[in-house]
Amino acid sequence: MEKDFKMTAVTMAGLEGVLADELRQLGAMEVKEGIRSVAFRGDKGFMYKANIALRTAIRILKPIKRSKIYDEEDLYEAIQRVKWERLW
Repeated sequence: MEKDFKMTAVTMAGLEGVLADELRQLGAMEVKEGIRSVAFRGDKGFMYKANIALRTAIRILKPIKRSKIYDEEDLYEAIQRVKWERLW
């Protein structure tokens, strides 16, 4: 079974609570409401399930890299370090 990872479901303002409830009903773990988003954990199969079943989510975001960014240069360098060819 694939390892769980953090994802973010993006929604419209005011629907964060509804989306969080939808995610809990689907079986998401560690559901946390944000501003126009809800963070949660699940595996790859759950990501596909969420994409199909969620009615209030605009999209599901899966992180590909974590970096501490303090300025423009940090962001540029972090982007250059991503192995983009592995994502295709």
